[in-house]
Amino acid sequence: MPTPPSHPILRLDTGMHTAMIRRIDLDTAQRYLVTGSDDNTVRVWSLTDGQLVRVLRPPIGEGNEGKIYAVAISPEGHTVAAGGWTSKTGLDNSIYLFDRASGELQQRLMGLPNVINHLTYSFDGRYLVACLGENGIRIYQTTDYGLYRQDTEYGSASYWADFDRQGRLVTSSYDGYLRLYDAQFNLLNERATSGGREPFGVRFSPTGENLAVGFSDSTQVQVLSGQTLEVLYNVNTQGVDNGDLGRVAWSPEGGTLYAGGRYANSSGYPILSWSQAGQGSYQTWSASNNTIMDLRTWSQGSIVFGAGDPAWGQLDVNGNCFRYQQADIGDFRDNLEGLLLSHTGETVQFAYEKSGNRPAQFSLQQRTLTLSSASENHGPLTPPRTKFSGLSVTDWKNSETPKLNGELLPLEPYETSFSLAIATEGPVFLLGTAWWLRLFESQGQPRWKVPVPGETWAVNIAGNGQVAVAAFSDGTLRWYRLRDGQELLALFPHRNGKDWVLWTPQGYYDTNTGAEHALIGWHLNQGADQAARFYPINQFRNYFYRPSRLDKLLETLEPLPLPTLPAELGGPAAADTPSVLDYVTAPPPPQPLPVASTPQSTPPAAIPKNWLKWVTTFLLILGGLLLLMSDHWLGIGLTLAIFIFLFWKILRRLWCWFAPQTPRLVANIIVGIIVGTLTTAVTHYLWRVEPASLSGIVVAIAGWWLWKEHSNN
Repeated sequence: MPTPPSHPILRLDTGMHTAMIRRIDLDTAQRYLVTGSDDNTVRVWSLTDGQLVRVLRPPIGEGNEGKIYAVAISPEGHTVAAGGWTSKTGLDNSIYLFDRASGELQQRLMGLPNVINHLTYSFDGRYLVACLGENGIRIYQTTDYGLYRQDTEYGSASYWADFDRQGRLVTSSYDGYLRLYDAQFNLLNERATSGGREPFGVRFSPTGENLAVGFSDSTQVQVLSGQTLEVLYNVNTQGVDNGDLGRVAWSPEGGTLYAGGRYANSSGYPILSWSQAGQGSYQTWSASNNTIMDLRTWSQGSIVFGAGDPAWGQLDVNGNCFRYQQADIGDFRDNLEGLLLSHTGETVQFAYEKSGNRPAQFSLQQRTLTLSSASENHGPLTPPRTKFSGLSVTDWKNSETPKLNGELLPLEPYETSFSLAIATEGPVFLLGTAWWLRLFESQGQPRWKVPVPGETWAVNIAGNGQVAVAAFSDGTLRWYRLRDGQELLALFPHRNGKDWVLWTPQGYYDTNTGAEHALIGWHLNQGADQAARFYPINQFRNYFYRPSRLDKLLETLEPLPLPTLPAELGGPAAADTPSVLDYVTAPPPPQPLPVASTPQSTPPAAIPKNWLKWVTTFLLILGGLLLLMSDHWLGIGLTLAIFIFLFWKILRRLWCWFAPQTPRLVANIIVGIIVGTLTTAVTHYLWRVEPASLSGIVVAIAGWWLWKEHSNN
């Protein structure tokens, strides 16, 4: 496995997961709950009071690297195993073994050829089983966590494994088979399933006599023989008409069967409960607002579940929810048309709740968060455009096969697209997926792609064609430079509708809660064999709290310079004064900005700067022409300045478009040389002025322009 990135990585951290909780697990004494998430963290919770005990941080990188798909806690509660997509490519992965009490990474099980989808310990704690994508299962002996046995003869990904108290093991696989192993992991039986083609969750009953299995491609739940894998009966799922019930669990005595998954009703995503070991009718218990991802039962009979909100909760034996830990993030799902932008992208409208409920607006210029759908304060706001003459993008909603004019767009295998926006000027379109934000040309040629922090639920392109905004499943809204995908800004609007934090990729930030309470921080890897460290950003307030540096990003479209990092993040000694930043000593915390629930009156808007530029340019050209007609030397000088200005603007824009990766200083020097040459040639042609007499003027103006361009960096 390559060494993970050593540079600090800016992360959102609200005290709860910010992405789907894939798996959960309990220790035998049921003191601790562990949750693993796509947000690259494992969290340990106290089941007594629901409080967060510890955050376990594996090494992470860009994109999928570090996403946790599987967790398990050893029966005595000392060790937490975590795995998932733990490498850059997903083809050379590791299982991390953390000490639950200290949070330190004790050991790394390396060389797994695919992502880890599921982990589970045997009841006696002697074995740890890992289910992989496409490559079967691995069984480790916990005395030293050496590889004990493996079975690679699986035809597709395996997503679940379960032990009974006698040490037997059962697994499921998308090849359509269940496999049963004895206590020495010899294959006893394998049988194709009949309830669906993709068996997912599978559990032994408490006695091991029966098995329950749920499917990811079916709403069926079946109970099988724990000896032969033959179907004993189909569970009654009449009325379950959507999604799946792929996660199953038994009550401690085996008399009740539970299931949940992607099945949703009018109140959300419930858990179904069958009496008589699954042979009776079912009750529907309200649970979550998103997919039920995992189920566990307490010895007392209550249920613990993890969900995609992200959330986890506990239901008592009667189905009453007595604990529900929900994320502090907004839910941007099913609101493609509700992501609205002003012409420059400085004002954005979104909704905190699914399907566009509870809309809000944020103004970058005024730094106000307003719980209102009205847009009159900020000018017209427009939704994303998804149709354009001659450019037909189809099958892009929740699909792995989006098409342009009937031809498949080049996505990665299993990559799902969720959102689309077509530029109002220029034949380009933006596609938001689960893994990437992608810009395509009108003929389907990829221009750029950038990794995203979660599913891209909505995208929009500002009317000026300069910036795009995307709404992600981690509750953030992010601004990107359209020409090359450079991230400029990120906003996290807290679910409470009042608090927010705004930041740049370099770490400069602003927040209404005061600089000491920002919800972001720096993740710092310590190599591949140690747990990462996390530093809340307010710990380095003097380095990064620079609200003014965020003011004109959407005007300049230029990334800010990297700050001098503090010693904890790999910078110079802490006593050194940062050389890049205008260092200040502990400024007083800012007062919270006003948050309005209704539209606020605002002062009359100033004349837009673009109009001022055009009026000024017109007057200069008119004045130059009048002076030229009178053969005055001021006319020659003024026309010369106009030529330099126009050449510079046009060539600079063309250069940035065709060579966006060129360093800004180098690009300006090259453009300056071209501008000087063209201006000298034009003036010589018009007025027969010798080039030598103009060189000093041209060099002086070009030098002044270079200084001006870089003095604000």
